[in-house]
Amino acid sequence: MPQTSSSEITVNYEVNEILGATPGFFVRTGNFLLLGLVAIAMALSAIITYPDVITGAVSVNPYRVVQLKSPPAETTIAAIQVKEGDTVAAGDQLLTLTDMNNGTMHVLCAPTAGVVFFQRMLPLNDLVEPGALLLYIQDLSGRYKVKIRTSHYGSGKIHKGQKVYISLDKFPRDEFGELTARVISNPFSDSLGVVLVDAVLTKDIATTYGRHPDLGLGAAGTASIVTGRKSFFSRLFP
Repeated sequence: MPQTSSSEITVNYEVNEILGATPGFFVRTGNFLLLGLVAIAMALSAIITYPDVITGAVSVNPYRVVQLKSPPAETTIAAIQVKEGDTVAAGDQLLTLTDMNNGTMHVLCAPTAGVVFFQRMLPLNDLVEPGALLLYIQDLSGRYKVKIRTSHYGSGKIHKGQKVYISLDKFPRDEFGELTARVISNPFSDSLGVVLVDAVLTKDIATTYGRHPDLGLGAAGTASIVTGRKSFFSRLFP
């Protein structure tokens, strides 16, 4: 069996040590690249910003709705002169009711021009309780008021003029988009201590997708008030 001299062992050890060691150039280059990537990531996190929003429940309702009630006596539906969604002028006949006590005919007329909405289905000859709510007349202005209910936390950042995005419950955002509004009041509290904010639609009933949902007598949903913009870095380290 051949013997290996000590000099050969030393040479082999030195060769293996050289071949197995990572050159200092690559180590330094890798460190510089890593530090550069970290610096770029931190710079981007400070530059890239996202909307800072406060969310809350929202209701979108017509500015003016007139309620029409039955006479203060038991009546029945004798005739229905309109259907839901009809546009009527002031003075147009809407319903005719018959007094069950003396047979007197009561004609309900539109007190103002607007669009008709029924409180419930009204079949002919249906019994109507005294003073029951039967119809609504929505004015023709097409204007809707926006009322936002939010928490006290963060409400101090809400100011007039801020933009609001509204997602409606019965009109999915993925399909219809969102309504846009503008804050027109500073936050205030109602008698129950709930924080309220008034807003007005900026594009009437047009959504961000160009859709025009039929809100009728109103709709509910979620509002996102954009109070400013925050960088990604500030979100990580508030």
